Amino acid sequence: MKPLFSVPDRGYGPAPWWAWMGDPTPDRMDRQLRRFLDMRVFEVIIIPLYGLVPEYLGTRYFELYRHACRRCRQWKIKLWIYDEFNWPSGTCAGRVLRDFPEARQQLIQFSWPGSAYGGGAPTWRVAPYGGFDLASYGASWALATTGYVDVLSAPAVRRFIGLTMERYREELGGYFGDVIVGFFTDEPAISHGGPQFPYTPGLFGQFKARYGYDLEPRVTDLVVDSPGALKVRRDYWALVNGLFQHNFFRQYAGWCARHGLKMTGHLLLEELLSSNIRYSGNLPADLAEMQVPGMDLLQGATSFDTQGPLFVGEKGLADIGCRLLDSAACFSGRQRTLCEAFGCVPYSSTARFYKRATDFLMHHGLSMINDNLFV
Repeated sequence: MKPLFSVPDRGYGPAPWWAWMGDPTPDRMDRQLRRFLDMRVFEVIIIPLYGLVPEYLGTRYFELYRHACRRCRQWKIKLWIYDEFNWPSGTCAGRVLRDFPEARQQLIQFSWPGSAYGGGAPTWRVAPYGGFDLASYGASWALATTGYVDVLSAPAVRRFIGLTMERYREELGGYFGDVIVGFFTDEPAISHGGPQFPYTPGLFGQFKARYGYDLEPRVTDLVVDSPGALKVRRDYWALVNGLFQHNFFRQYAGWCARHGLKMTGHLLLEELLSSNIRYSGNLPADLAEMQVPGMDLLQGATSFDTQGPLFVGEKGLADIGCRLLDSAACFSGRQRTLCEAFGCVPYSSTARFYKRATDFLMHHGLSMINDNLFV
């Protein structure tokens, strides 16, 4: 075993972002890849970000990608494809929402007379989600499209896969399973906080077919205590959890498996246990669908240290997030787990800060550190 620690296999090492911003010319790409090799980094994740000059998924974009793949094959570097322009994953830089408006995420939104959360019986409506315009930032060609994709809908997710992953297969399929090892998905979510709950067209019909009673006249039971409300909430969340797991994660991971690839990435705000249901449904079940399940660790805050702002009132839950990930990997027979680490860290961070966070992740068995080292 000692030689394995002194000269580890190339498969054991960091897989940092390789950020494509501005104009990633072939010469610049070669210099950056050589720097990765000098640092003994043999696995990278290409992430297209703000300021990208070549149009995302356009002709020149794929010309550059093919150059990167040729070099990585030559120098024995593995590539992961980040599945979006900016984040969160799911809109293909806004094209899904522009071309297929029926694929837009909808939510059950609650309001209370007089104030946000009290002062009378709530009312509700189903409305499209209007947030998340990150994909429209920072490039002259980008679409000014707000909203998000309906991750509970199998047809909507197929639209995203068709516009994004199938395009990579058409252009780069010869590198799949060789140079390109998989896709990274970033922060898919069933809702995004506030007094709103997941919805997809046909939800009420599916609910009645599964449970034998109508949800629509009892929707306020999701936010108001009443006789039988706990059963309504249990049934509602079980249905939503299953839709997210099957229609997004199983469909996505299944596509990857059919093409010799792996799915990795992480969900939204899994750092906090209380956020898991609101944003992710059933986090361990979702993670178990990925070939390489993952998590995020923003700010580098760990339970080794004084708790930062992410952990107010929830001291120690960073450990629980790691345990949930480890359990999902264990029970689904996955060999590796990923953490997107060091996001949103301050410019004043030191090497000791990074070492401490890395020790924390290794202590919990994380075997693939995705360095979010934009700073």
